[in-house]
Amino acid sequence: MIKKKTVIKGANAPISIKDRKRMEKAIKKAKKDGEFPTTAQNTIPFRAMYKNGLCQLEGYRFSKSINYDDINYVLKDSPDKETVFRKLSDLYNFFTEDVHLQMTYMNTRITQEELNKALIIEDTGDSYDELRDELTDILFDKERKGNKGIRKNRYLTYTIEEDNPVIAAKKTKDLDEAIQANLKKAGLKAESHVLDGTERLRVLHAAMHPEGNDKFRFNWNLLSKNGLSTKDFIAPISFRFPVNGKYFRMGDIYGKVSLLSLDCPRVDDRLITDLLSIDTPIIVSIHIDPIDRVKAKKYIQKRNMQLNSTKIKEQKHASNNQENVINEFEFDSQDMER
Repeated sequence: MIKKKTVIKGANAPISIKDRKRMEKAIKKAKKDGEFPTTAQNTIPFRAMYKNGLCQLEGYRFSKSINYDDINYVLKDSPDKETVFRKLSDLYNFFTEDVHLQMTYMNTRITQEELNKALIIEDTGDSYDELRDELTDILFDKERKGNKGIRKNRYLTYTIEEDNPVIAAKKTKDLDEAIQANLKKAGLKAESHVLDGTERLRVLHAAMHPEGNDKFRFNWNLLSKNGLSTKDFIAPISFRFPVNGKYFRMGDIYGKVSLLSLDCPRVDDRLITDLLSIDTPIIVSIHIDPIDRVKAKKYIQKRNMQLNSTKIKEQKHASNNQENVINEFEFDSQDMER
């Protein structure tokens, strides 16, 4: 028996009435069969979060996350940039084919309460209170001109496959140390920190509450006492994914996912910096799957051939357009002479 499969070309492509009905029918069937998440908690795709920061995903996959400081690549001179690039390449090449890597750059909103707690210098009643108030004003002015109320964090998350959580924890511990050492080399002594379970849940909570309007309240003791899961402490009120796929909704927040495919001969090294300079909560993720060197070489050769072919076609197209313009100009000149 051959099952029919619906394929939609492009997130913004128009959907026919026939395809829409087929999609709605498939969604109803999934809900009836229990294959479709019925709650916001069940929509979040992980099975368990452990205190040591190990997260069990679907199947036999486990992940860990490491928070690291900004490497300040843009501010470095050319030799240092080349060093950072080479060290990061060493980091990527360190991973084997069975490890999936994700680099996440996350901007979230800082609440006014958090700003006040971090920047206000409390008066003590002595003769220096006026200076304290002046310094507080300077700090707030610097924050408004600099980060603009946006918290910027960077994470490296890797995923491995393993049948047993205990064995997975041992493997990831060795990987954590090796990754931190490579990050330190790449960032010229940049600091990094392996996230524990509570910290990872805090990050996930921030991602699903990007405006910072809902506080993260969590305690491991509440899980056993009330029968709650870790997802209950991070999930928004609801998720909504419309059929047209143009946006999604988390509680009262609207968002959109864009896929950026870089099939071009040159990429500006300020791309990520420019994206993260947008004054709004945003998450940029780069997914990396290591492949064998021989396979990688063949893939690069194939992509170069495709890019060269595209370049030749564009040059021919431009040349034809230029000839048409010249011919039209000559034709108009003859008409004018007549």
